[in-house]
Amino acid sequence: MDAVMSTASVADLLGSLRDEHLFPADGQPRTLLWAVLSVAMLVSAVVQQLSSTGKKTAAAAGKTPKEKKELYFTEDKRQWLFSLQDSEKAKPKMVYDKRDFYDYVIMLALSIGSCVAVYGVQHVLTKIVFHSSWFLLFVFATRHGTCGLLDWLKQRPAIFSPRVWLHWAMYKTENMRPSYCYQIAVFAGDIVLLRVLRTYVFTKSYPSEGDDDEMFSSLFSTPWSYYAFYGLTFGLFYLSFAVATVLRTVSLLDHLYQHNHVFKFLQQTGWRKTLRFLPEKLNLPDVCDHFVGLLHAFVTGVWTHVVTVIPYYLVLCAYWTALCSPAAPTGSSTGNEASGTSSTSSDQLLPHPGLVLTAVLSWLLRFLIIEQRLLQMFEQNDLNDWYIRDHWLGHFSKIGFSYMHGPHHDCLPVGFIAVADNGPLEGMVRHFFGHFDSFCCPPFACFRWTKTIIRDIVGHQYVPGVLPWSFSVVDYGVHHVEHHYLSMYPLGNGIEHDPDPRNNLEVENWLSNGAYGKSSTVWTWFVSEVQRIESGKKNGAGENKTADTAGAEAAGEDSGLKNKTQ
Repeated sequence: MDAVMSTASVADLLGSLRDEHLFPADGQPRTLLWAVLSVAMLVSAVVQQLSSTGKKTAAAAGKTPKEKKELYFTEDKRQWLFSLQDSEKAKPKMVYDKRDFYDYVIMLALSIGSCVAVYGVQHVLTKIVFHSSWFLLFVFATRHGTCGLLDWLKQRPAIFSPRVWLHWAMYKTENMRPSYCYQIAVFAGDIVLLRVLRTYVFTKSYPSEGDDDEMFSSLFSTPWSYYAFYGLTFGLFYLSFAVATVLRTVSLLDHLYQHNHVFKFLQQTGWRKTLRFLPEKLNLPDVCDHFVGLLHAFVTGVWTHVVTVIPYYLVLCAYWTALCSPAAPTGSSTGNEASGTSSTSSDQLLPHPGLVLTAVLSWLLRFLIIEQRLLQMFEQNDLNDWYIRDHWLGHFSKIGFSYMHGPHHDCLPVGFIAVADNGPLEGMVRHFFGHFDSFCCPPFACFRWTKTIIRDIVGHQYVPGVLPWSFSVVDYGVHHVEHHYLSMYPLGNGIEHDPDPRNNLEVENWLSNGAYGKSSTVWTWFVSEVQRIESGKKNGAGENKTADTAGAEAAGEDSGLKNKTQ
């Protein structure tokens, strides 16, 4: 391999990586902070498991569905899931209107600022978000309209209320689960291990020409270790993004090809009142409106993806800093003098191959011994419960919809809008303070993120007959479709066939005081349409309701459910 490439250019790449990724090389003090974080999260996890809620979760293991309901379905639990601080009042919100214009502008600005702070100004992902924001703002204005600045200020917008933001932080902290805290403790501990080894064991950045072990120098040279580690971290990150984007693009093309079918179908749902994207007074052909609506959904999906994976990206930056940052300031003694090499910043920025192998071994052990169990514990006992609480806040709190969850419902209910059931800023916050896929070992994190996003894209395809099709939604009993037809319930994942009452539709029936059931009008109609369109099956006489009847009943159900929620 070219010697010039293996030293200068690789070092320059890593140097820019360190400078841009928010993790300055500050040696032992930063290592101590990571250690404190690891211990604090470990203590937090233990305390949560010893609490009354944690004991109930542990007691539910091995119980029958009926016994789980008795443990879980309590009035205290319901009140906590639907609680806000005294100064806030629950106000259900499902769609944007013109009064949200400036909130939407601020939300776009915060999304751009987050990308600039993490990815950097010149990064392609930042540019995607920046240019997407102009298009999204244009669509919002033409679709919902705008309001006067003074009228908006009279509403006392949440952005200017520190107390509301403090409450939001409290909600997120209170909703953290033991498995999340354990995962953060493991991740931070791994960073501490690598930084300590980098400081005291693997003090040389890469094998020098004077090394006695020629095999070590040739097989484990810096370019080899650099590209291997890059491939397992940022390489997989970009691969995951590319796979999801290709799927979104293919789906978009099929939706554009069948645009008349898409909009005709959605006219039969709760979307019929908000299905226009361009002003009617322009007298443009329907194809123009359809194109803007579908492009808006696609752009929202990509934009949400870029912002949501910020925690994942920062975790990768933390690993690169642990391996590549100097243990001492440039120009000071690092132990390289004995080998006859100078203490340059370029030398110190190259990952030691031994440290790379140590990191990979650590990840393998984490995956085999810890992370699969933590994920299983979270998904079985906490995922739906955590999501219901977070999702309810997204529809009922002051900032939850306008700044967090709103973009997810502002676009057409088609698969390529989806990332992980969230808006952009909401996804970033969720995956910093709640869901822990980003903090798994990088290869496993890539697998989890890719699986989650692809599954969410398929699971949000609520127009049958178009890629990626809707039959899997029916097969798995994903009642979340009703929520995207602008009905408040189900608030959770709404998986009908899950045997655990905490995760299936029984919890939705309990939360709605019996108003929501698995045989709702909207769900029954959707199933019949999927069968008719995708399987060619004809509905029996009397089974298929008319569009107007289904829409009216759905609206009636939604209104009743909102009242019961409050």
